[in-house]
Amino acid sequence: GRYDSEMVKPSLAKFYRHRDKVVLVRGQVVRNEEIIVQSDGSERLFETTKTPIYNIEGNPFAVLGVAHDITDSRAIESELRLAAKILESNIPMVITDSSQKILRVNNALLKLTGYDENELIGQSPEILHCEENSEAFYQQILKTLEQSGHWQGETLGRRKNGEIYPKWLVIAAVPDSIGNIAHYVATEQDLSEQRENMATIERLSFFDSVTELPNRRLMMEQLAKTIRFVNQQGCQGAILHLDLDDFKIINDSYGHLYGDIVLKEIARRLKSCIDVTDTLSRTGGDEFVIILSQLSLNDAGAIEADEIAKRIQDVLSRPFFLEEPETHRQFQYFCSVSIGIALFSTAEVSADELLKHSDIALYNAKTNGRGLIKYFNPTMQDLIITHSEILEDLHKAVNQNQFFVQYQPQVNEMGKVIGAEALVRWYHPELGIIPPNQFIPVAEESGLIVQIGQFVFESVCKQLSLWKNDTQFSDITIAVNVSAQQMKLPNLISGVKSILSKTGAAANQIKLELTESMLLTNTDQIIGIMEELRKTGLKFSLDDFGTGYSSLSYLNRLPIDQIKIDQSFVANLMHHQKNQAIAQTIIQLGQNLGLSILAEGVELPAQLDFLVSHGCRSFQGYLFSKPLDLNQFEDFIRKNGN
Repeated sequence: GRYDSEMVKPSLAKFYRHRDKVVLVRGQVVRNEEIIVQSDGSERLFETTKTPIYNIEGNPFAVLGVAHDITDSRAIESELRLAAKILESNIPMVITDSSQKILRVNNALLKLTGYDENELIGQSPEILHCEENSEAFYQQILKTLEQSGHWQGETLGRRKNGEIYPKWLVIAAVPDSIGNIAHYVATEQDLSEQRENMATIERLSFFDSVTELPNRRLMMEQLAKTIRFVNQQGCQGAILHLDLDDFKIINDSYGHLYGDIVLKEIARRLKSCIDVTDTLSRTGGDEFVIILSQLSLNDAGAIEADEIAKRIQDVLSRPFFLEEPETHRQFQYFCSVSIGIALFSTAEVSADELLKHSDIALYNAKTNGRGLIKYFNPTMQDLIITHSEILEDLHKAVNQNQFFVQYQPQVNEMGKVIGAEALVRWYHPELGIIPPNQFIPVAEESGLIVQIGQFVFESVCKQLSLWKNDTQFSDITIAVNVSAQQMKLPNLISGVKSILSKTGAAANQIKLELTESMLLTNTDQIIGIMEELRKTGLKFSLDDFGTGYSSLSYLNRLPIDQIKIDQSFVANLMHHQKNQAIAQTIIQLGQNLGLSILAEGVELPAQLDFLVSHGCRSFQGYLFSKPLDLNQFEDFIRKNGN
């Protein structure tokens, strides 16, 4: 006996009356979907069927309405349409019922696992499980789903062919209208490629890419272990520091392809000279280090080491047979080797000291005629006068301001200058320009690198301030190398802020370059310093990436903006497939981490083409420009800035 207007909104009551009139006028059954307001104020969707009622004269005088609540079914239809769209996506997906019987899978999952749809429908998801995951692991997942309705994490999956693969699994429990679990929806991401990339980068941390021998980092770890072993066992050990004489000739004459072939053969021959308990490593371009761990004590051990050293000289003196790829002309390469040896039998000496001793012995062997074997003794240190001379002159250079800055342009793939690396140069009043590789190591050892680094940073800030009103220089970023000693300064942050404030330089135009080796110790402390410096607007670049120290354990924690592909990989890019794979891996890793990638040492168009084709967008090298004096760099910007 109530009117529609007493139960629903006036506008809705008016709509109902209009529909009823249509039924009476037409004299036909009308079906509609109508919203009915419940007593609690909630709205439900009903499917209504309205039929005219006729009097004895045959005229319609009333309307009979029958309604069915379709709210839940319409919601289910909507969910199913959404699920269908999701199932069409490229994300592998499984839908099960509440008892975990598979109801639906999409093509992406079939492609990932190798199964056909009919092999999975009706099965338990256990068909996709890996036996390496314990039953307790899966029970814990179910428990979490019951408690929170959601679980995600890394696990292992198994393809139809039995292959195990890592995956990121996300499972959600889907409830029905009364809160009971109706379905489970699981999506997964194949982590195989990511793990392969990580393994490749991790491998670079410990092994040389050409010879696959341990690199310097792994060698130093092994040396520390050998020192402890020798001390415990009461025997004697030795380091043999090898340097190939004039190896540069084959690279310069025939190219790095032949150099790599020779290096691999040298590694093979060296392995034949030592015991399986000894360690052979490649620590530099033409340097190898051998650690002998089970020599006799005193002179007997020295004789044993000498026999191994002579055996090495003998096997390396034999010709290396090579062939030119185009003419197939065969030729021979002959190699000689200088060897410095440091013996040890006590744990009182450190790995760093031992390596330095063997290096001094090697230096003595090379300066006395090459192809020689020399043992370390303390008097040798007095003979290395070049080091002390450079150190003395370096002190004068710092006090007399003999340093200046050159800029090597950095460009994008279109050749536009986007920045430069600031490189310190030393003009000696008597000797002229001193190569950086001669004075930088001495500066680092002596601590003078701190003053030199501050000079470079302040020079760059002053120059950026002078460029501030020149639009051609407003978008460039200058990279400044930072040493490990600088990062350890207690007043580094305040000093940087002071220079920025004093010069008025824009911090966002400065990129500090750190080498990954300085992150091996005090990593958390350095990250904290980097984060504080970033607050000023400064950016960070990781230099020499992949050359022997990199580790993914810290890479994703570093507040860096850029990774630089080391020139050692770029140089051999067109001759060595492994270097190509390394470059591709670093580029992809950078992209995954949201970092820009800059390749340094680009000298050939073919190198540039390869890097561009694989996603690298920033470059530095002699293909574009050598390091330039300030005036030359400004001219270069004006010619190539756009």
